Amino acid sequence: MNRATPLPADPPFQQSPTDPAFYSDPYPTYARLHADAGPDGPIIWWENYGHWVFGGLDTVNALFRDRRLGRQILHKVSREALGWAERPPHLAAFDAVEAHSLLELEPPDHTRLRGLINRAFVSRHIETLGPSIAQRTARLLAGLPTGVPVGAISQLAEPLAVGTIADMLGIDEAAGPQLVAWSHAMVRMYVPGRTHDE
Repeated sequence: MNRATPLPADPPFQQSPTDPAFYSDPYPTYARLHADAGPDGPIIWWENYGHWVFGGLDTVNALFRDRRLGRQILHKVSREALGWAERPPHLAAFDAVEAHSLLELEPPDHTRLRGLINRAFVSRHIETLGPSIAQRTARLLAGLPTGVPVGAISQLAEPLAVGTIADMLGIDEAAGPQLVAWSHAMVRMYVPGRTHDE
């Protein structure tokens, strides 16, 4: 099944991304696709995703650098024209947040928003965070119990990151747990097997 030059009549590739075997180890599937591919890597219609998938360093690199491509398309083509179903009403709140996400925007909106936040990430500003990060790290380490296993992520990395982000946003560190809860709720939208309630 060489898919280096795919045609619409080609049989689509079938592999559920939520299949536990694939989810836990996708690499044998990817290796098979690459083994059957032409010199430009695999180019397949992945039925379960409903879109083309490209592999091969040169091909993917060229696609990433092509300014005709990007994250958005609905500012140029309607969902109906693409054959996409309308978004379910229960996702309206999530979609409203995502409409302003830097991860989803194209220029000029992306450029405008990125310019607003870039000032917080210039190197001289980041360097000023060093002392407070060191103090917070020392405080967290001093608070860890001795003689028992500890969670490096939950007891050190997460509170360190959340506290630093709270400082950057100018909010009280006590709001950290709420920030984490919101973050986890948002991330659940990208996890296979999410429920209607989530």
